Amino acid sequence: MPTYSQLQEALNALSIPFREEGWATAPHVDYGVYALDTTGETLHGDNGIAERAMEGTIDLYSFADGKTAAQSIENALRAIECPYRLNSIQYENETHLTHFEWVFQCLWAVI
Repeated sequence: MPTYSQLQEALNALSIPFREEGWATAPHVDYGVYALDTTGETLHGDNGIAERAMEGTIDLYSFADGKTAAQSIENALRAIECPYRLNSIQYENETHLTHFEWVFQCLWAVI
């Protein structure tokens, strides 16, 4: 399982502009946002936390159908062996964007 830093590097290496947390505003280009949401599995040892997995989300907003950008995100996640699942694909009427959402897991800390 990759670390959060490896996930950030993989996403930021794509041609899609990404921002960590919050909402990005890019009026005419596909863009993405990613954030950690909750603690996943935790490995305890020696009266402490040895490893902590975190779950988070990656959101892609696309003015087109987003399939090419979505495929590049999934390829990047597979390349770093990051567990993920596609959670939803929605068309947002207010913004006219296609919104993809993935849930991923990564290592947060090795203590």
